[in-house]
Amino acid sequence: PSIIIQKAINTEKSYKAQDGHGTYTFLVNPKANKSEIKQEVERMFGVTVVGITTSTIRPKFRDLRKYIHTKRSLGKRARVTLKDRAKLDLTKLKK
Repeated sequence: PSIIIQKAINTEKSYKAQDGHGTYTFLVNPKANKSEIKQEVERMFGVTVVGITTSTIRPKFRDLRKYIHTKRSLGKRARVTLKDRAKLDLTKLKK
């Protein structure tokens, strides 16, 4: 497991992107930039990355009781598009 890529995001939307466009979605370190993410994916999986889109996950607040408030932590999501719709073996990410 790497410090930059934390885990793969497995949702219905991410599975459709994998099959249709060769795009994989990862939860990454919020301080990582696009070039670091690209290098890490290419090193871990041995593929060529064509494009990367990143988005910051904003914290969500919720009230537990009258005076107790919690906040979901910040994160960053990276959508990685591979050359020629290559397939990844995501079992390398599991700890």
